[in-house]
Amino acid sequence: MTLIVSLVELKDGENGVLTEFLDPKIACKLMSMGILPGKSISLIRRVPFGGGLYVKVVGQNFAIRAEEARSILIDKVCQTFLN
Repeated sequence: MTLIVSLVELKDGENGVLTEFLDPKIACKLMSMGILPGKSISLIRRVPFGGGLYVKVVGQNFAIRAEEARSILIDKVCQTFLN
């Protein structure tokens, strides 16, 4: 089962696959840095006081502003464990 969420909705340590950008200007900037749709993205941690997020994409770490993170949609893989 999958769930599409904004990057800001992930918890520290969670990951997913980047599906799309909501803002074309931000999309151009991030894609030029190598943050591309279809790539795995992990939330490393949040900057205190809502300043931004540290993420890992294809083995590289990036600092992303909260505004940019809100425009990134992630396909989060939900795992259900049966006990």
